[in-house]
Amino acid sequence: MEWMIPVLLALSGLIVGAVVRHLLDGRVLANAQEEADRLVKSAREKADAVLRERVRTGRKGLEVKRAEREEEVDRGRQRIDRLEKRTDELARQHEVRSQRMRTKSRDMDLRKREFFRAQKEQRQAKKGVRASILSSQDKLCEIAELTLEGARDLHLSRLDDALTKECNRYSYIRAQTLEEELEDRARRILGITIQRCTFSHIVETSVSVTRFTDPSLRTKIAGKNGETLARIKELTGIEVIADEANPDIFFYSGYDGVAREVVRRTVDRLAKNPNFDLRTVDKLLKRFTKEVDRQIHQAGRGATQKMGLRRLHPELVHYMGRLQYRSSYGQNVLWHSMEVAYIAGLVAEELGINRRKARRGALLHDIGKAVSLEVEGGHPEIGADLAKKHGERPEIVAPIALHHESTGLTQLTELTRIGDSVSGSRPGARRDTSEKYLMRLEQIMTIVNSNPGIETSYSMQAGREIWVILDSEKVNDNAAREMAAKIAGEIEETVTYPGKIKVTMIREAKVYATAK
Repeated sequence: MEWMIPVLLALSGLIVGAVVRHLLDGRVLANAQEEADRLVKSAREKADAVLRERVRTGRKGLEVKRAEREEEVDRGRQRIDRLEKRTDELARQHEVRSQRMRTKSRDMDLRKREFFRAQKEQRQAKKGVRASILSSQDKLCEIAELTLEGARDLHLSRLDDALTKECNRYSYIRAQTLEEELEDRARRILGITIQRCTFSHIVETSVSVTRFTDPSLRTKIAGKNGETLARIKELTGIEVIADEANPDIFFYSGYDGVAREVVRRTVDRLAKNPNFDLRTVDKLLKRFTKEVDRQIHQAGRGATQKMGLRRLHPELVHYMGRLQYRSSYGQNVLWHSMEVAYIAGLVAEELGINRRKARRGALLHDIGKAVSLEVEGGHPEIGADLAKKHGERPEIVAPIALHHESTGLTQLTELTRIGDSVSGSRPGARRDTSEKYLMRLEQIMTIVNSNPGIETSYSMQAGREIWVILDSEKVNDNAAREMAAKIAGEIEETVTYPGKIKVTMIREAKVYATAK
């Protein structure tokens, strides 16, 4: 506020100067002088008042600051006092801890000395025990007339025998448990599959028949000296048989089902127009050959469409249709193939395997049977070569080539084998003569009884299960399991049979004692 005083004085001067000038200029100069004096006096009084107020305000500010500084000093002194007390407390705690550490150090030194002393006593005791053990071993070896190495070997040998028996027992129990679990799961899956399988069953044979309403037609169709039948056999290989006991029937005999169907249709047409010559027979055979070929292709295409298969080579489709005129054990091969594919697809769904691939390999598994009988080799090899030739992938060729094998199998091959077994072993699927059954059973029993250590054997469930009674003194448990696997393998390799055959080995020990 000191700057206000000069300002006020300057203002007062200006005012006084203006008043004086006015007075000099006019008649009111005297009054202006008085007014100027009064203003100067008033300005001085105001300046003094302002100065006194400023001084008073400054003193109050100094007193407030002095009080604040004194409070800060008091707080600092209090903080210093607390720090001194904390320092004293920490010093006392440090002294207590130091005392404890010194006490613990003395205890540790004492325990170390006791430990070293006990360790020394223990070493001496071990030496004594070792000497006692060696002395006892020498005495035992002297009594048993064995060396230490011999006794150790004897003990290890007995321990090895015990462990081997225990391992065999555990392995057998575990194998039985796993086999039961797998059989239960397999039964469940197959049960579900068979319940969902609703195929109708068609039986075809290698002989077809035509029955005439007029018995005289048979003679007209046969021609003079049977020249028409001879011509048909020459062109098709199918023999038309006239049974003397049945004058109204022609039998068509031959393994080529397609040619047999062509001949049957030709004879049926000749029966409607008995006035014909050999050229008419040739034309009809050609005509019905083309007609049957068209139906074959339609049958093959229908089978692949029912199974949901795509991009199958036309030649393979045609061969699939030819299976409609082939039979195996009285079972139509095309319907059998479709049934196997359907079953394999259902099992694949239950196991989480690709259903389309399973159906594809299963549907084509017997396609080798559609090839001409003049081609050498079994139908698995012929079918595999045929599928490979027409662009099928190896994973699809494998089920075709290996569905009758027991080694080198894949998932798709196993699915095909399952479907083939279920389709072939269901009731009514296949027909077999008693002569073939007896021959097959004799072949199986010969394989079984050719193994040493067998007391007797029995055929159960029409040859589907073989019970073998073993001599317990000649064959142990491990050898029994090996013999069962060997017999099953030989049966698979050498015997042709529908379904599967279970080999059961029975081994029991009989102990006798006589009291006199």
